[in-house]
Amino acid sequence: MVLNAEAAVAAVQKHIAEPLELDVNQAAVAIIRIANAHMALALRAVSVQRGRDPRDFALVAFGGAGPLHGCTLARELKIPTVIIPQLPGQFSAWGMLTCDLRHDYVQTLLRDFATVSPKEIRSVLAALINDGMTTVGGEHENRSPAPEIECRLDLRYRGQEYTVTVPLPKASYSGDDRETTAARFHELHRLLYGHSAPEEPLELVAVRVTVHRAVEKGPSFLTTHASTSGSGRSASAHNERRVYMGERYGFINTPVYSREELPPGTKLAGPAIIEETASTTVVLPQDKVEVVLTGELVIQITQEED
Repeated sequence: MVLNAEAAVAAVQKHIAEPLELDVNQAAVAIIRIANAHMALALRAVSVQRGRDPRDFALVAFGGAGPLHGCTLARELKIPTVIIPQLPGQFSAWGMLTCDLRHDYVQTLLRDFATVSPKEIRSVLAALINDGMTTVGGEHENRSPAPEIECRLDLRYRGQEYTVTVPLPKASYSGDDRETTAARFHELHRLLYGHSAPEEPLELVAVRVTVHRAVEKGPSFLTTHASTSGSGRSASAHNERRVYMGERYGFINTPVYSREELPPGTKLAGPAIIEETASTTVVLPQDKVEVVLTGELVIQITQEED
């Protein structure tokens, strides 16, 4: 169910603000803080919990709502840069339309890795590769490049629940690959989780094969959009609103810009609201925005002192 703005405010007032004895603004802020907390946990799960420091990365915020939360999440995780791609509301759909086709196959093969027969692994790999090539063969276009094959093994330390997927150097497996595959597993485990235990025995859990087929790429509408969007226009706000920018800043009179009127080279300082057809970017106070040559918004985040 989709509510218009007035109905949404009324629902928050009735179901959240009044029972908790809050005003509607406090209730709305609480809702957003809970949403941001959940998203921050998800970001930590793919960064900090895998031994990666968020401060070493940029955050790409896409989707209809991603640019609304990007700067707040970046401050929470101390990420220095946020990138808003062109047409963020359609970013995933565009990626699906332009990415290469792939077929993934997996077969469980629970064995002690130190003693499993290389012939047994080769047999499973061959069957999965045959399935993939048969499928791709039916879709293959004469002008397309030949399909590519990737083979991997799911391994884990004996007694663990989760596996690490280890790529094989070729579309086969021999006894000579056992030692190098185990070494690669220990290396990947250390990179993902911050530790490894080379003395512990390994279990093979599954065999994986991926067959890729490249698709012919047409001209990117994103590039076209970037080269013509807002060309020759000045970057001036078309509106101004009072916007709540968090507990530190409260309500601020904030300029509102139309993204299509921001040509490459435009630089803005927060606070700012940048609107487009399927998304809205919220730029917090002191953050700095630049529209780069290819049309993305690159936001440099000002980290607040604790």
